[in-house]
Amino acid sequence: MIISHILTRKLYNLNPHVTESKEINNFFVRYSLPPNAGIVHMASNHILVEFSIAGQNEYGRGILDRNLASRTIALINYQLRNAIQTRIVVRNGEVSFPFKIGRAGPENAKKKVQKGDIGYWTQSNVLIIFLSDKETAYPVNIIGHIQQGDIKFFEKLRIGRSIKLERVKSAIDEEDYL
Repeated sequence: MIISHILTRKLYNLNPHVTESKEINNFFVRYSLPPNAGIVHMASNHILVEFSIAGQNEYGRGILDRNLASRTIALINYQLRNAIQTRIVVRNGEVSFPFKIGRAGPENAKKKVQKGDIGYWTQSNVLIIFLSDKETAYPVNIIGHIQQGDIKFFEKLRIGRSIKLERVKSAIDEEDYL
């Protein structure tokens, strides 16, 4: 899979109208993404994201794992080409915020979640960070996990704060392979 994304990246650099395989092209068409969406940072199965509050030096980091929900992660990765800023809601052991990513559907959705899980609720277009082990009232796509120790950042957050979410860097950048 890594090789196909690297080859796709090289082909796009040569001719933006050429795709490496029908499967990759069909994926982008099926999920309403431009043909080159998500090609950057696709060499790794992990995407490092950072959550921060304006005017504070503190931040929390999480890792999105394509092995958990590849379609949802591809849509999120595309939206994170620019940083996202939104207001948070804190309730019942969850930090959540609206984050519309397009046509995402249930993908290995679960009701039982663990402390530190990052989930995406497709019915309401909400990204959720779980602050405790619990069973949700609705199934969510588990897409990653907060890095160890950074959960304290999220436990201190209060409702209505503005939070910024941005992609930091893929755990393994595909440029390392080119």
